Amino acid sequence: MGDFRASADAAGEAVALNPADASAQFLLGSARFGLNDAAGAREALAAAIDLAPESADAQHYFATACARLKDFSAAAAALREAVRLQPDNAEFLAKLGRMLCELRDYTEALRHLHRAIDLAPEDSRVHLALVMALWGAREVEATEAACANALQLAPNAAELWVYNGYCQSALGRFADAAECYRKAIALDPDIETPRYGLALSGHGAEVQPDVARLLRALEDAGKNERERLSAGHALGAVLDRAGDYDAAWGAYETANRLAYAWHKAAGRLFDPLAFESHVEVTIANFSPTTFSAMTGLGYPSDLPVFVVGMPRSGTSLVEQIASSHPNVFGAGELDDLQAAVARLDAGAAGRLGPGRDRPRG
Repeated sequence: MGDFRASADAAGEAVALNPADASAQFLLGSARFGLNDAAGAREALAAAIDLAPESADAQHYFATACARLKDFSAAAAALREAVRLQPDNAEFLAKLGRMLCELRDYTEALRHLHRAIDLAPEDSRVHLALVMALWGAREVEATEAACANALQLAPNAAELWVYNGYCQSALGRFADAAECYRKAIALDPDIETPRYGLALSGHGAEVQPDVARLLRALEDAGKNERERLSAGHALGAVLDRAGDYDAAWGAYETANRLAYAWHKAAGRLFDPLAFESHVEVTIANFSPTTFSAMTGLGYPSDLPVFVVGMPRSGTSLVEQIASSHPNVFGAGELDDLQAAVARLDAGAAGRLGPGRDRPRG
């Protein structure tokens, strides 16, 4: 009936009478989640799992509570267990895929999401999860195709139009991207991500009348983080182009504080010691001898061309300049080298062993 307070009170009485009742703990956790008490929900649901570890529903609700608390690793572990218990549950598979996207594990995410699509080919929510994973994996053309399939099932899903706009922009079709963002706003005026897309694609004038609503969205603690961040960045972009630099700085500063808190809660803050270790291991792996040994390797073809460089060195700008030519297609950013370096890091760290000094350049 939606009366979560009364439900929580009744379930709490049941737990007090018999703390070993798994159903009572589960109901208490569910009610607390309905009250937006994610921490309390996780506590009760953890107790339910301890009492009934084979309950897929308890694992599922526990994962949802963990996700609300930004504990994506625990959420993914619980969803893996739920999938083990119910391997043909498309909802569990789709949610596991989304949690793995939060952990940047797109390979495993896509495996589960393709399975979910096979089980529920008409479920637009599963298709949206696939779109999100493909976009996270930087598979732009595959994302565009997945968007087209999903929009056939849910043509009025604003979020799908936003992702379609991302794809059109990445493929250089900026006018089409702007149309996608306008469509998303028409379908759901309360989402802010398409306004940010319009501002970035050179249509800030269209967003200018929305400055007041963007400011309200940025300051609205009830909105989810992504919407508030999009509002802040859109507001900053519009104010910057209007010449109101002090106000733009304030919008960006607020958005960055939100981003910091978000990444901190998810355990994704910058670790200077880990970064130093990464640099040292990279120096050890990529020595002058390594590069000398590769002299003459490669295939003498002008296709494809890979633009390779350090972060913030201008590689994206080079790709944009090149892909503006009608005979050049920009395929987007690849994570292959980053993944290869990560594997080398792990191997080198293992070879160094505990208590030994790391190599210096």
